[in-house]
Amino acid sequence: HIPTASIAKMITAYVTFNALRDKKVAVDQKDKVSPATWTKWNNMGSTMFLHSNESVSIDNLLFGVLTLSGNDASVVLAEGVHGNEAAFVAEMNIAAKKLGMTNTRFGNPNGWPDGGKTYSTARDLATLAQAIILEHPKAFERYFSQESFRWANVTQANRNPLLGAIE
Repeated sequence: HIPTASIAKMITAYVTFNALRDKKVAVDQKDKVSPATWTKWNNMGSTMFLHSNESVSIDNLLFGVLTLSGNDASVVLAEGVHGNEAAFVAEMNIAAKKLGMTNTRFGNPNGWPDGGKTYSTARDLATLAQAIILEHPKAFERYFSQESFRWANVTQANRNPLLGAIE
């Protein structure tokens, strides 16, 4: 078992892609950044630089999660897709189980250190990556390939060091 760190954001995306596919949410749905979420995640590690009470589309939140590795964007997305962070994390674990990720457990949507609650294995993470590519190829192409993303007048490069390195 290894801590997932920001790789946990892959299952956050997968759960969101499933919700989009199942029409539980829409890419243009706007979710509000709650003051509590802003207070907790403002400038905590990687960030999208969201503002309290700002409304942000799921589309932009996905870019914030997958291009910027935004911890704030991950939590706002979780709250918007499943109503609250705990319900979203429960769905993350259900999805992991359905995929056969038997050595994985998620404790939050962004991979922030949580005292060992979140862990996985390289094999399980490869299973997740394959599921994203095969089940959601258009979303994979759209959200995992951005070289940079601009939000709040800040342009940030993609945090994936392999992007563009392998052809």
